[in-house]
Amino acid sequence: MSSFDIVINILESFLLAFLCYALMTKKDNRSIFCIILLGVFITILTTIFNYLDNYGSLLVFLTNLTIILFAFYYSSDSIVYKLTISFFPIFLLDICNSFTSLSFSLIYQESISYLLNNGYYLNIVIISKGLFLFISLLVLVLKKKRKLRLFCNIDKSWWPIILTTFSTCMITIRTFTILFTGVLNQNDAIILFLNLFIGMISIILLFQNVQKESEHRLYSAIQIEKFKNNKESYQKDEEFYQKLKILKHDMKHIYGYMHELIEKEDYDKLKLYIEEKDHLAYEQVNWCYSNNDIFNMVLKRMSSKAKENNIKFEADIQIPKKLNIKDVDLYSVLSNLIENAIENSDSNNPIIRIKATMKSEFLCLRIENTTRDNVLESNKNLETTKINKENHGYGLESVKSILNNYHGELTFTMKETFFESLAILKAF
Repeated sequence: MSSFDIVINILESFLLAFLCYALMTKKDNRSIFCIILLGVFITILTTIFNYLDNYGSLLVFLTNLTIILFAFYYSSDSIVYKLTISFFPIFLLDICNSFTSLSFSLIYQESISYLLNNGYYLNIVIISKGLFLFISLLVLVLKKKRKLRLFCNIDKSWWPIILTTFSTCMITIRTFTILFTGVLNQNDAIILFLNLFIGMISIILLFQNVQKESEHRLYSAIQIEKFKNNKESYQKDEEFYQKLKILKHDMKHIYGYMHELIEKEDYDKLKLYIEEKDHLAYEQVNWCYSNNDIFNMVLKRMSSKAKENNIKFEADIQIPKKLNIKDVDLYSVLSNLIENAIENSDSNNPIIRIKATMKSEFLCLRIENTTRDNVLESNKNLETTKINKENHGYGLESVKSILNNYHGELTFTMKETFFESLAILKAF
């Protein structure tokens, strides 16, 4: 092993470590020197396999495993993100090596093996490593400026991405080996076939997840439109409520003015004045359930819906006026859970109870509805019972998704004849 190979080995290892640094978000209690240790570990690993003259799949596997273990120790990103980007450094390195080698081959119209053995090895290595460093710096700069959001808010639905990344990585490694040796042996063919199969299955799963996500986004878009329409209606009701408060405050002055008109026998003016105020008596008066506008908005709409279905509607809301929850998220959680309660209430004794309280920085929303049967026994997964199942059943999934963003959870229990939904989410 020449001095040049040792230098390249060290450079390559630390370039891989630097890209890991660019891709990962450091935990608060982790030191930046962990990156240097990662570079040292990869250098030692590569040196050992170099002396054993074995640059095969085992080295790639152990290098990826080292990066994965480092990611779990160093990074504060999600598990899926850690597993996904752990394959990326090796993958990018092979892409840079292959791209540079193929470019030289096309320019000089010679095979890659000929170029490597006839004085072009140094140029190919320097350019490929320079390209890798450039891309790593670009990733770092873009992430620092928050313009690069790789796999933001990913969850278990992104597992196909990990499989696709892994299979693509293995295919590029094998392709890179074939390009350099010019030989396709049986082992390479089997590995390529298996990884192509894994990649195909992963892409199918990914398309299924994309379809589900599209349906979820469509459902969310509909909820946002409902929210906008109801907010507009609520604002009008709020204006009317303020008018009533002013009217109540001015009532003694109004009575005094009307009494003076009667004493003066100015009945025409009195009639006009009564007609002017009379319209307020026929406008709908809205109950004020809470200081929070979103709770009032939803509870007003849902209480009207419950009244139409002859359901007794009770609400006890003890929360602050302002919560650190997006209006549309709070609206969606409340609407979905209360709507489910209305749709599934016992028709013989329809009652809905809603209670909202604060426990430390968490909002606890408890919604109860009477039910004939134990729903958790007859429908354990709470699947929709509506006819067009493909167009329904997204309500609870939407609620769970929102609660997940606020470090919350959704649980269901049966209490005698009442079915209880308990949603807890961080509000401050």
